[in-house]
Amino acid sequence: MKVMTWNIGSSPEARESLEVMLSEHEPHVICLQHRTALNSLLVELLSEHGYELEYSTGAGGLLTMASRQPFSLVEGDVIPEFPQGAGIMSAVIAGIRLYNVLLPTVSHTTEPEFESKLKACHKIGKLLGQRHGEEDAFVLAGSMMIAPLPDDVWSVDTMKDQVSYHPLEHKEWAELLAQGLHDGVKPYLPSRTFTAWAPGGENGSESRGMRLDHFLVSGSMVERIGDGAVHSLPEGQGAHHAPVFMTLDLFY
Repeated sequence: MKVMTWNIGSSPEARESLEVMLSEHEPHVICLQHRTALNSLLVELLSEHGYELEYSTGAGGLLTMASRQPFSLVEGDVIPEFPQGAGIMSAVIAGIRLYNVLLPTVSHTTEPEFESKLKACHKIGKLLGQRHGEEDAFVLAGSMMIAPLPDDVWSVDTMKDQVSYHPLEHKEWAELLAQGLHDGVKPYLPSRTFTAWAPGGENGSESRGMRLDHFLVSGSMVERIGDGAVHSLPEGQGAHHAPVFMTLDLFY
């Protein structure tokens, strides 16, 4: 089962970019994070490709899950008290509990939104710790807006103590991993593979790039991962984030 997570944003090229990804990669399950409601053209496109859709608006963090497999036990707003611009929803697909998450975009560590982002990350870890045991099959996918490792940013010197590469964010990331989660796609990526670009950077390049979009998987899921990849967009289809893919073995 191929799963795609993508912070598709709200760019005018979103429909064309999504159509390219659907045609070239044919994901079975899609987790989209976006800043504005999916317009009717995107909904129509996903429906034409045979996807069932579920939505969540959260606290302004807009999320969509699309699947060619049947959904069950859908939760549209898993943590209602999430901060503005963040959200988390979930559903069971093929026996796997899949969470789709969006954490807030923050410009500076002095902004109150930075503290809200840390609290949201902490709430996710607490939720997963309360809900799941070591043998549970679950995946957390989405735009976590944290670059956890030195080769996940274009310049450690430039990014030191900055948003997305701050020690407090790394602390929250470590606490997520302490819940038994594993960075599912990282082992399959070349060093310095990025999923997002700061203003002035170019999609698919190392210029001002960061790895902010992730698949975190439970321990029981690690050996079921067949592959992981990041696919940059065609030239001219600008976006701040690239889609991330993970392939799972359903019959492990």
